[in-house]
Amino acid sequence: PRVYQVKKADKGESYKKKLSWLLRELRTVDGKSTNKETAEFDLHFEKIFKWSASSVAEKESFLSTLWKVH
Repeated sequence: PRVYQVKKADKGESYKKKLSWLLRELRTVDGKSTNKETAEFDLHFEKIFKWSASSVAEKESFLSTLWKVH
């Protein structure tokens, strides 16, 4: 499995693949503070990439899926 970073196109509702990594390259997931709900999290590959989900629930769903697939 791969993890893709996508970027929203300047025009319209389309997205473009920006970067990709094999899931086995994922070293650490930082879900941020447990005291404060946030949609932001970090994925550590060869360097740290900051990510943001549309909502806290979406973030939790994404991280749960990563955990199950990994």
